[in-house]
Amino acid sequence: MPDFTELQTHYHYWDNFVRLWRLGSYACAPYLPEPWWGMTPDSGEELHSVVLNLNPGPGGRLQSRCCVSCALGGPDSSAPYSGAMADGTLRDHLADTERWHHRRRYVPLMKALGVAEKDIAPDTRHHLSIELMPFHDAEANRIYCRDNRDGVLRHALRFAARASRLISPPPSAPGDAASLRCMVIARCAVDRIIDAAGEDAIIGRTTVSADKGKIRVETFRLKEAGFDDVLFVSLSGAHNSLPAHKSLKAILKTINNPNY
Repeated sequence: MPDFTELQTHYHYWDNFVRLWRLGSYACAPYLPEPWWGMTPDSGEELHSVVLNLNPGPGGRLQSRCCVSCALGGPDSSAPYSGAMADGTLRDHLADTERWHHRRRYVPLMKALGVAEKDIAPDTRHHLSIELMPFHDAEANRIYCRDNRDGVLRHALRFAARASRLISPPPSAPGDAASLRCMVIARCAVDRIIDAAGEDAIIGRTTVSADKGKIRVETFRLKEAGFDDVLFVSLSGAHNSLPAHKSLKAILKTINNPNY
């Protein structure tokens, strides 16, 4: 079992971030920040995939302070975001969010690796989605990026990179399956990442291909020393879905080519 200790800094950061929101900070953000979703270090589960998304998308009543407070045990509850994820409280309360990350992120990647559908976990216990920006609304994210550019780099990009090093192959994946270890699938355009983290955050930006004009595939690495082993694969276009099965399988095969 991989040692997830080095990720604790990021989980603690976001636990405190959400705690401050629950106490009334970030007044311009009416809905629960969802900076990440899925696997937690305390779950005892392996990690199979890491995806970087742009942001959590629109919020709703269930993400309001009132509903979140009730779901987490009342206004005086100190239940952390990561704890509520680990014990299933958040997965149950925001079941549509759980289904979205499972069906739109984890399942397509597992199928692209050749894992049989019957062997794919029914939830996101083996998957980690990390959001480039944590809020559900554009104005709150604009302010967050303006004031926390280093936070985007430190607790989104580095978080994703460190987590990707701990990826294990799914147990039933074929022996010749592509590897996602040290790979972050970024479901957003590289330009958006640069806008949020700064031009100096990345190096080696390379265009791999465009899927018949619908999906643009680019790769890059973090400029910071010590992260050159992690490859970010940016997939942009075609709304907010991953490429179709055949295309996604081909993309992963190309990236895994030793000559790439």
